[in-house]
Amino acid sequence: MIKTTHKYTMIVLFIISMLLMMSGMNTLASNGDSIITTYNLGPEGAETAVIGTLYSDWRLVIEGSGPIGDYSRGESPINEYNNKIKYITINPGVESIGRYVFFLCNDLKHLIIPYTVKTIGEGAFYNCDKLMTVEFDGASMLTSIGTMAFAECTDLKEIAIPESVTSIGEGAFQGCRKLRQVNIPNGITVIKPYTFSGCSKLESVTFPDCLHYIGASAFESCETFEKIIIPENVTTIDSKAFNNCKKLSRAIFRGDAPTSFGTEVFAYCDGDFKVGYIFGKESFESSIVDGKWNGYKIIPLFTVTYNANGAESGSVPVDKDLYEAGNTVRIQGNTGSLKKEGYKFLGWNTLADGSGTTYYEGNRLIVDGTGHITLYAKWESPAIISVYISWGSMEFTYTDGIWNPETHQYEGAGWINDKNANKISVTSTSIVPITVSYSYSQESGYEVVTGSFTDGTNPVTYQVLFAGDVMPQSCAVYLILTGKPPECKMSKIGSVTVTIAA
Repeated sequence: MIKTTHKYTMIVLFIISMLLMMSGMNTLASNGDSIITTYNLGPEGAETAVIGTLYSDWRLVIEGSGPIGDYSRGESPINEYNNKIKYITINPGVESIGRYVFFLCNDLKHLIIPYTVKTIGEGAFYNCDKLMTVEFDGASMLTSIGTMAFAECTDLKEIAIPESVTSIGEGAFQGCRKLRQVNIPNGITVIKPYTFSGCSKLESVTFPDCLHYIGASAFESCETFEKIIIPENVTTIDSKAFNNCKKLSRAIFRGDAPTSFGTEVFAYCDGDFKVGYIFGKESFESSIVDGKWNGYKIIPLFTVTYNANGAESGSVPVDKDLYEAGNTVRIQGNTGSLKKEGYKFLGWNTLADGSGTTYYEGNRLIVDGTGHITLYAKWESPAIISVYISWGSMEFTYTDGIWNPETHQYEGAGWINDKNANKISVTSTSIVPITVSYSYSQESGYEVVTGSFTDGTNPVTYQVLFAGDVMPQSCAVYLILTGKPPECKMSKIGSVTVTIAA
């Protein structure tokens, strides 16, 4: 009985022990997914500083502090499940991603990289051919993307490389066949060989202004984009940099010709491929032979510059485009709110004095290919009129005259007034010439009384004064009334109107 009982006890303990071991391997995560396994991913000697936890939904969550270790191809701890992992989230605290740590994770689709990661090592995500999205934290401190880091990520359609990046390794995005657009950060001065070669769907690339070197085959076989703009500081373009870019028809140089230019740089591009340079650049024009530069057809390009033309505030529009002869330019408006005291903005003119062709916002201008175009703000001085009008009392008395016993009739009948009571004086300090017009209208009941004006000698209906902004200009008229009024007691017999026009 004792032996039997002892044997039974040992069996029970063994079963309980096995159950505990199995339970440890399938611990439930807080979100309900069970943990498949954990990895020590820190560098040698500090393996546990960074831990990767793989969940049953094939999420790999990495947390800790410091770097993820470096590995050779196929030797990363996660290789056990590298064909199962679908999502990788790296939490803040991790400072770098080691070499080849996620090599050949060929079911990985989404990747989140925190702001604390400063470097991505060589081949870190090499051949993750189903990786579609890479999400960087908006405050990313990433400075370096290593050689072949994302090479052959054939499903990667877009990646917003953080502006903090100053180094991108050779072949970093080689073979990313679905990548469509790349904005290269402003801190990048060198594009290394093969960086984007084989990105056959790449439609556009934005280069930083400080770029000075484009490496061999850097964009070879990027078959989709049609135009590239080479920044003005580029001095070296190595061989085959844009070789076999089948739809590339224009390479636009904003600066001088490169001092070092390799072979077959633009070989096997579009049949209409041409190199464009800024008209007047001696470094290009001095080396053009039979309309070609380094064996490629070449065309001059022209700028459109807006000139403030004496504006005292505001800014001119900036047109960064370069135009071929025959191209159409869409004219911009006064987008920078140019102002000139005492003047009105009337559009843009081809001559500074406004005597050329005037263009307004939205108009189209055809580039004639004779030279760069400058459009000057056209200013018009508004017709500022400043006048002072002085009136006499305008009091009139009608008299029947004096009886002449010899002629037996009244003599001297008519309207009389005190001296200058009928005078109207106009003084102009206007900046433009003005016309002063005079008219008289009868009051009802006094239609028989008419009014006219004289300058003291001759009758007038209007007078012209020159601009009076330097020397005030003046004129005067006198109101003359004629016609015997009816017998009535009204004090107002008519009205005088003085009209001022520029």
